[in-house]
Amino acid sequence: MTKVRFKGEQPYLPFPHIHHAAKTLRKLAGTTEMGRYHLESAALVMTAFAIEAFCQTLGPEVFGEKWTNPPDGGRAMERCSVKAKLKAIGETVNVPVSFGLRPWSLIAELMQARDDLAHGKPLPPELTKIDVTLDVPDGIDPYDLVRAHMRNLMFPMHRIDRLETAADEIDTGLRRLWVAAGNPDYTFAQGSMSSWSATAT
Repeated sequence: MTKVRFKGEQPYLPFPHIHHAAKTLRKLAGTTEMGRYHLESAALVMTAFAIEAFCQTLGPEVFGEKWTNPPDGGRAMERCSVKAKLKAIGETVNVPVSFGLRPWSLIAELMQARDDLAHGKPLPPELTKIDVTLDVPDGIDPYDLVRAHMRNLMFPMHRIDRLETAADEIDTGLRRLWVAAGNPDYTFAQGSMSSWSATAT
């Protein structure tokens, strides 16, 4: 057995790490039936986390010390809502962020879907009543179809095809902020470089 001493640094940026995790969960949710609904919900939550991680990665770069210590002694930007953070970053780098327009409206919808999961409560009757006629192919369990139908009605953002499309569009908006802040486009979602040396002892 050989003892090896490692010395150096492994910098951590939250956005690349969580962005990759979200992409991985979305991919898994689209490739398996076992636990797919739960994977879709996990992918939604991680995709929402990635947006906040983007703010926590770019915000300090754009605002410097003001991100955590505002000069007027007010509320630190890092403690504000994701929407407030994105709006402030956008104003600073001259990229309009309007939550009435896409892709920003998709972020608002995604964050609401995450909050609905985090603070679960019963859904209103208009989303839970069933009165539908479905075409059921031979060999397919009709209960599987109606469960999928109801899930799409109750939790539309959890559908992996919709979530994937939304994530791509959201990335386009976040990328505009990233580049406007002075970062090269190719570094969007790129992890930081490790700097290690290894020595056998």
